[in-house]
Amino acid sequence: MLIPMIAARNVMGVVYLDTKVGSDEMMVSNAPLLQELADEAAMSLEVSSLYKDLDDTFMSMVRALGITVDAKDQYTHGHAARVAEYALQIGQHLELDNNEMRDLEIGAYLHDIGKIGISGVILKSRDKLSTEEMRAIRHHPEIGTRILTPVRKLARVALSIRQHHE
Repeated sequence: MLIPMIAARNVMGVVYLDTKVGSDEMMVSNAPLLQELADEAAMSLEVSSLYKDLDDTFMSMVRALGITVDAKDQYTHGHAARVAEYALQIGQHLELDNNEMRDLEIGAYLHDIGKIGISGVILKSRDKLSTEEMRAIRHHPEIGTRILTPVRKLARVALSIRQHHE
């Protein structure tokens, strides 16, 4: 017996049933129950697929934010991606779990997000920075922490943003 797994009018797969013991009538009489089980399984697959799509979109937005910060300062072009690459290599070496690796990647891409709150004149300066300008630059981790803390999904990495120059 083949039972389609349908969710949102899409066939997600089929459940194949066969028996050496029992009868075809037993399978036919249980077909409505089996269809309900197949529909539940299909719905679970659909929800899982939607969650994966949402999560992929979230991570793409994190990467885009990191790249946006880099775009403000040509001197650091590609910096966020390089930091993420190195951080993930270190994380693998330390055998971090999946959640820790994810937080590490997010923190790496967004570690300089506080530079959004720093004057472009200071960021683009090729001259030695004044004491006041250096103080402003050194403030970007706190700015980044304030930006990320209200975002529930990013609150865990806010501490790493705050401490990334320690």
